[in-house]
Amino acid sequence: MSARLFALASLAGLTLAACVSSDIPAPAPVATDACAVTLPRAFAADVPNDGTHDNRLVSEATTAFVNERRCRAGLDPVTTDPALTRAAEMHSGDMAQLGFFDHRSPVAGRNSFLDRLDSAGARYGEARENILKDFFIAYKSGVEYRVISHQNCTYTYGGRTGILPRHTYASLGQAMVEDWMASSNHRDNMLAPNVTRHGAAIAPTGGRELCGGLVATQLLVE
Repeated sequence: MSARLFALASLAGLTLAACVSSDIPAPAPVATDACAVTLPRAFAADVPNDGTHDNRLVSEATTAFVNERRCRAGLDPVTTDPALTRAAEMHSGDMAQLGFFDHRSPVAGRNSFLDRLDSAGARYGEARENILKDFFIAYKSGVEYRVISHQNCTYTYGGRTGILPRHTYASLGQAMVEDWMASSNHRDNMLAPNVTRHGAAIAPTGGRELCGGLVATQLLVE
């Protein structure tokens, strides 16, 4: 059981595997202690799994951890763009409701992520999209766990490890960025030197396993 991810990048409607020029000099890395993330108390709240979550908090938390990684790489930060959050929410909701997981959507007018950006009224030059599947429980992929109560969302790895925590907005944003960073295409999208704005959103997919699953969409644009 692990998070599943896909990445896509586009420039003026042309789908690209990567669009960072190889002759751009690598930025100087920055000391990691200068890049630490500090979020307000609101981001410590558990993320509801019933669809009542706040995608504004999801988006802002994810932006913070994207910027942590960009800071470590010596790159300029991105800002949270509400239009990108709306476009990401649109696609995550469609994937959850219609049961698909892909950059291409069967919904008319939302087929490509450029269509969705246009529908949300977003401004963009270059645009990139990442998607992911995960859980509302902060589960370590590949580790065997034991169910205490599906109804109460309580699970344990056994022994003295205690109850697996539910994701907060902060921990979910961090976990999603870590999952995307572990894949070269997704990492390239988040560390593209020329992107300046970011938006992300999730939607619950249901199920009893690990308090229910979720799908996430992330957009980064120039």
